[in-house]
Amino acid sequence: MDSLVSKFLRGYQPTSAESEALRACGSDALQRAAAGSVVAGGATAVLLRGRNASIAVRVGMLTLCSVIGGYAGALTAVRSCAERVLALENSPLANEARMVLYDYIPENRMRISEIEEAERTNAKPPQES
Repeated sequence: MDSLVSKFLRGYQPTSAESEALRACGSDALQRAAAGSVVAGGATAVLLRGRNASIAVRVGMLTLCSVIGGYAGALTAVRSCAERVLALENSPLANEARMVLYDYIPENRMRISEIEEAERTNAKPPQES
């Protein structure tokens, strides 16, 4: 998969709509990461209060929990970002993402909704490749 993605992305200039969607994804991920970091760090500080631990242990625990919380917070943005990119019309990036989803997750929700839509309109459903 890495070679497929790297071939596609090498020299690719995103459209303005794609750039805007990706910028919004980055901003959303950063906000969620910051919130996760603060929440995890704060919870750790509360749990460590009153404990008989050295300052090095406290700082280490706070740092570790803040990093893990930030990572977990950023991961929560993945689904909304994918939906934002896949919703773009006439987008080579969205089409490539759909192809990867179809290849690696054949039972994904978008595929099922396309088939249901085709059945509802009596059209021919999209074919597996």
